Amino acid sequence: MAVPFIVFWAIVFIAREELGWKGFALCVILWASLLAACLFLAASLYLFVALQSLFDIILLLVLFGHDIRIR
Repeated sequence: MAVPFIVFWAIVFIAREELGWKGFALCVILWASLLAACLFLAASLYLFVALQSLFDIILLLVLFGHDIRIR
């Protein structure tokens, strides 16, 4: 269950120059908001992991979208 957590921070660390400070701050704020919403709504930890995995995929598509051809 820690894989999406580690992958997110690895992606943000690797892409910090491409994202810039605003993009980095936006990613961290979105992640913290996701965590706060899951804790506030007393949602299952599995929901947080699923949503974080989706956020990882979206972040990868934003960063490497011009290299990936999607039909």
